[in-house]
Amino acid sequence: MRVSNATARKISNLVRPLGLAATSDTVITSGYDLPLLALTNQATRELSVAIRIRVSADSTRRWTEAHTYSIRDLIDYARHLHRPAHVVISGSLKEGTPVKVVDAKSALTEAITTVTATKLAEADDTEQRRWEDESRDLLNN
Repeated sequence: MRVSNATARKISNLVRPLGLAATSDTVITSGYDLPLLALTNQATRELSVAIRIRVSADSTRRWTEAHTYSIRDLIDYARHLHRPAHVVISGSLKEGTPVKVVDAKSALTEAITTVTATKLAEADDTEQRRWEDESRDLLNN
């Protein structure tokens, strides 16, 4: 799966004030199905792989279980390429939308913590135990 060039340009416009540039990542190893971006730090020229996740960039993000799997796959892919991994967080692609770029491991920890809190408040015991096992695997991967 590729991020379209138009989407990559919109993301690049959002992250440019942070000193970053984004393009769609055209070199994708088979076996990975992620909407990947190549993210370049304009000051250091460091290249990393990234994905964009549609959640609010403010402090109250609504992470989902699906987000945790996407971030885990990104970390795995970046490890395969020996590159850093980042998550671009924005609610939309419109100009002026708040955006954050965070290290993928930090994003994964935050997402797991949020999903765990939701599961504890809303899920039955079986689902809570399943998620505890799953989140432990996600963090240890």
